Amino acid sequence: MHASIMKLKLLEVNDAARALGVSAAMVRVLSGNGRLAVAATTPRGVRLFDPDAVETLRRARERDAVLTPRGR
Repeated sequence: MHASIMKLKLLEVNDAARALGVSAAMVRVLSGNGRLAVAATTPRGVRLFDPDAVETLRRARERDAVLTPRGR
């Protein structure tokens, strides 16, 4: 029996930005400061992100927004 490899659908910067509700530039910042890991990079240098990691960050940012009082 051969092991099948499931093809993972990775998100490009704009897709990750849309999912997070932020700009593409902010996704690059989040990636640069380690908050969002790059899953792969294409030969042209396009960063690709794991959808599960994007969703985890989205939930964390949403939770932080609820816990942080406005005006701070």
